[in-house]
Amino acid sequence: MQRDPRFDSFRGLFLVLMTVGHNAGPIGAIIDKPLGLGAGAEHFVLVSAIVCGMSYTRAYVSGGRSLLRSRVFSRAAMIWGAHLLCVLAVMGLVNFSDTYAAKWGPRGELFLSNPLLAFILSALLLYQPVALRTLPMFVVYFCITPFVIEAVCEGRWKKVFLVSFSVWLATQILFVFVGFGLVPLDNHFFQNLGPVDLGVFFLPGWQFLYVLGLFWGAYIALNPGKVLSPRKGWMLVAGVFFLVFVCIRYRYGLYFLFGLDETSRFVHLMEFLWYARGNAFFGPLVVVNYIAFLYLFVPLFRSKPEWFNWPIFAVIGKYPLHVFTFHVIFRILISPLEPTLSTASAVEGVVFTLAIAASLWVPALLADRFVPKGRKKIKAAYAGGQLQPALS
Repeated sequence: MQRDPRFDSFRGLFLVLMTVGHNAGPIGAIIDKPLGLGAGAEHFVLVSAIVCGMSYTRAYVSGGRSLLRSRVFSRAAMIWGAHLLCVLAVMGLVNFSDTYAAKWGPRGELFLSNPLLAFILSALLLYQPVALRTLPMFVVYFCITPFVIEAVCEGRWKKVFLVSFSVWLATQILFVFVGFGLVPLDNHFFQNLGPVDLGVFFLPGWQFLYVLGLFWGAYIALNPGKVLSPRKGWMLVAGVFFLVFVCIRYRYGLYFLFGLDETSRFVHLMEFLWYARGNAFFGPLVVVNYIAFLYLFVPLFRSKPEWFNWPIFAVIGKYPLHVFTFHVIFRILISPLEPTLSTASAVEGVVFTLAIAASLWVPALLADRFVPKGRKKIKAAYAGGQLQPALS
């Protein structure tokens, strides 16, 4: 089966968007959540799940349950190892450098006060301070991947969907209770459980996005020739919804354009919708945003596949684990510069953001040069043939 470079292009693009969006400054403010309420992290999770769904469904069809689980769990082990590498980098820096100790003290105090406990909890995915939150999420999701794929291939996908949706719905109810003060939690509750820090990504909410991506990828793998054509009426509805979400995202531009102030009812409504989106819980507004965008995007993706093959981003997307691990460690290394950058000029902020984004090509190009097995497999998969309309 030919590897589709468009998915590598998207993964690479979203890694760049994540990197730029995490930097304060004019570029980060514009790039963060460019498609409405969903950020680069959500886009990356969805595309990664689609790729996993396609790849591991083919593994199950060709080699059965044993091959599927072997491949998935070996990949999960690699991600877990990359996470521990990042943890060791933080521990080494904060314990042997006063500069990093002062910077990380408030955010990773356990690395200083009890390094052994911090490492054990990190290995158990129970300690995820700033910059160490994404890889543990993927470890957990990869551990559930084979069971989802098996259920889809064996015709039990409805049960999996019901469980996933129910868990997601429960998180939304919890979010509503928190929002109205009925439950004494806040966005940092899961970061303040004694020595335990579960980060800001609420896995029971985000798993719904990942499971939907697995479903989609499995459907593509099991029905390679089937094409779904969206209805024009629903495309119009999707277009209206998508436009509304983009307006919510770039609401400050609307305020400026129409001369609105904080007393306007429109401003109150837009701000309420923005704060009610529930990104940490993958809220319903974000779900509707994704459905609307994908309903519009998939026909274009299918009819013009050549438009979405971007080699400059594909080289990053081919090695997402290498690139993201480098990104985490590099961000940790330059973290002492954050106070200086907060007072930098707009031009200096733009230059710094672009430099950080450009650094992502370093591990990608090195991996492309020095990972011969992967390079041969990828080049063979890319060679020959036309791009296939994978998203049906």
